[in-house]
Amino acid sequence: MVCGAGAIGMAMGGYLASAGYRVLLLTRDSHAAKIARDGLRITGAAGDLHVAVPALASAAQIQWDAEDVLLLTSKSQDTSPLLLQLSSAPRSLPVFCFQNGIRNEEWAKREFPHVYGGLVNFSATVVGPGTVEHTRSDQLAVGRHPNSLDDTTGRVAEALSRAGFQVTEDAEVMAWKWGKLILNLNNAVYALTDTWVERAFSLPPYRAFMAETMREGVGVTRAGGIEPRMEPGSRIDAFIESLESAGSNHPALQGEPGGSRTYPSTWQDLSRRRSGTEVPYFNGEVVEMGFELGLPTPYNSTLLELIREAVERSAAPGQYTLEDLEATVRDKT
Repeated sequence: MVCGAGAIGMAMGGYLASAGYRVLLLTRDSHAAKIARDGLRITGAAGDLHVAVPALASAAQIQWDAEDVLLLTSKSQDTSPLLLQLSSAPRSLPVFCFQNGIRNEEWAKREFPHVYGGLVNFSATVVGPGTVEHTRSDQLAVGRHPNSLDDTTGRVAEALSRAGFQVTEDAEVMAWKWGKLILNLNNAVYALTDTWVERAFSLPPYRAFMAETMREGVGVTRAGGIEPRMEPGSRIDAFIESLESAGSNHPALQGEPGGSRTYPSTWQDLSRRRSGTEVPYFNGEVVEMGFELGLPTPYNSTLLELIREAVERSAAPGQYTLEDLEATVRDKT
């Protein structure tokens, strides 16, 4: 059961259903109505897929089964209301948090004893009701929270592998999620300046700013006793260094379709004038930890403050230039 299914959740659910697994999507009203009538459509990186899959807008309609597995795919700001909606679910069900940020597992564990971390390293965008574009990558990782593996991780990993994902089982999945948080520190940059991942990675000024934002985040988390990790064979320090030197040939963009545009969730939130973003759960984590440790965080505090202001004003992406961001950081140092 995929709960809080937006772009990522609909893509995961669609691929699982296409592989023959019993899937139910718990999603927004507009998606549920469209999917119930016309099926779910996925386009992009893995080709075009049209699959029939049950979809509901309310958990009150769910008939629970003892064999259900809950995959949470909502954004962090939506986790608490989602867990409240799932209050009728049996407490024995395993819950996998395929979500960005590192607090969702803690929140889920207040309600469900069997909680698992899920790392999402692929991108998808909602094109319209019941339609998702899978823009890039296909990597996932799973592990039992806080740091172990069991039969359930293996069972879910096998299902996701059969659905077409590259899945890693790792007891230290939360370290991976900290690494993803470091990458996501720049989601605010794309939203504030109205650009996309591929373009930003091809421009030296963007790469330099993003590298410093990540370097600041890594410094704070390490000072707090946390070592962020990236996928096997990739060191986060080397990734940051390559941002400043690799240009449009950056390894993160190799093998991607020509002309593709990946707009992270924060850009999508501003574009849709939503009332919140995940930035407090990305940059906010670094700013709060930096405050507790007495470490300055001018890059991350700038991004956090400007995104909060944009949300309060219901502002669209692109309210600032990169030069504006650089000037605000300088004012803080």
